[in-house]
Amino acid sequence: MEFPQEENVSLTFCTTTKEEEEFILSVSPSFYEEGFEDDEVFLNTSQSIDMEASEIPPRIRRTSDVIDCVGGPMSPACIKRHSFPSTSGELVYSATSKATDIKEGNQSRRSELTTESLDLGYSSPGAQSSSRSFKGWFRYSTSNDADSVDARPTNSFVEEQSSNPQNSSNKNTSPGFKKSSDVHMPVTRDATCYNMDHEYRGIAVIINNDVFEGPAQNLPERIGSWKDVLELKTMFCRLDFKVVIWNNLILEELNYRLNKLSNDDHSDNDCLALVVLTHGINSSYIYAKDNPYPVESLWNSFTPDKCTTLAGKPKMFFVQACRGEKLDAGIKLSRESQTEVDSLTAAYKIPIHADFLIAFSTYDGYYSFRHPENGTWFIQSLCIEMNKHDHRTIDLLGIMTRVSRRVAIDHESFNPEYPWLHQQKQIPTIHSMLIRDVFFKPKKKPPPEPEVIL
Repeated sequence: MEFPQEENVSLTFCTTTKEEEEFILSVSPSFYEEGFEDDEVFLNTSQSIDMEASEIPPRIRRTSDVIDCVGGPMSPACIKRHSFPSTSGELVYSATSKATDIKEGNQSRRSELTTESLDLGYSSPGAQSSSRSFKGWFRYSTSNDADSVDARPTNSFVEEQSSNPQNSSNKNTSPGFKKSSDVHMPVTRDATCYNMDHEYRGIAVIINNDVFEGPAQNLPERIGSWKDVLELKTMFCRLDFKVVIWNNLILEELNYRLNKLSNDDHSDNDCLALVVLTHGINSSYIYAKDNPYPVESLWNSFTPDKCTTLAGKPKMFFVQACRGEKLDAGIKLSRESQTEVDSLTAAYKIPIHADFLIAFSTYDGYYSFRHPENGTWFIQSLCIEMNKHDHRTIDLLGIMTRVSRRVAIDHESFNPEYPWLHQQKQIPTIHSMLIRDVFFKPKKKPPPEPEVIL
């Protein structure tokens, strides 16, 4: 897939005048330059004298909210601001060029999706796998035939089957075919809650990236990130997790530790939690200390076919990073009127992507805000809600709904020096593949001391 050549495009601002456009573009280039700091923004004396008393805001001195984002489609006020080199020395993103390494990565990933794959799941001992039959076209049927897949085999798949007699002899397999494996069943088939009665709660990993180097050295420091780390450490310790902090790891070491963690024995643990605090490029890529990587690589190593000791257990991932450069100005709501108005022990089979909870700090394509003194909206709201509730009576998804409400209603950006970032809103995105409720019942013994890896 080729990307269109660069061309001059006239920028149209919703209701702004030409003078306002020139003002925004004149102040924006320095926003992410090396000299920029997330400093306080306040009225000076000359501004106060010229204003009427009624116009002076109630807060004379207030710290501005900033964003955890680089790259992605640029807003008009962001032109000329972002560019940083990749490992190959080329620009990963430039405001004047759409041909990026990241998009090439996306293109290669899309090409991989042209071949269908099957999820045969994992099963507890004794579960039987039912066969699946492929036909040229798949359609809905009310018959008792074997289940079909809503897809048509691609030409590449047909050619591969025809060129490989060994493959073509087996008509019931696909290129992504994997034989399902048997693993230990941590909870009965019809249980409504996950088994949280193991000896240990499990490991909570906090991946914090607040300074950057190498190809990512031009990224701004994420001031205030350690406030999130401290709150998360307190929250996870309260929930009886063993807390491990990975601070500013380069991509190679991050991948090594993720792989090692997936190979560890989690048999005596209830679950796994992982939080990453970093800059984001778009909905698919986030940053280690030196290079970007696909966000899905965080959880791909923990599917039950790769990490069998976490099979059937909740695996929770929380991502604090921007997912693009769109802004949400919100909408004001007003009330229209004042009137208010027995096979419990049987073996069973589950898809490999079941039991995951993946929570992003913002919606796909949008900014995510961070306060330089108080931390990020999403992480701070998560810690507040997790700490205030009795986890014996309210489950994890119920708490996450309250986290979303707190972020959406209680927060609004304050950044008057950059009007395009001022008075903006944010909403987390929660992807739940959980199939049972998660209750963090207290453990009998306290968790070990937190471990920090620099």
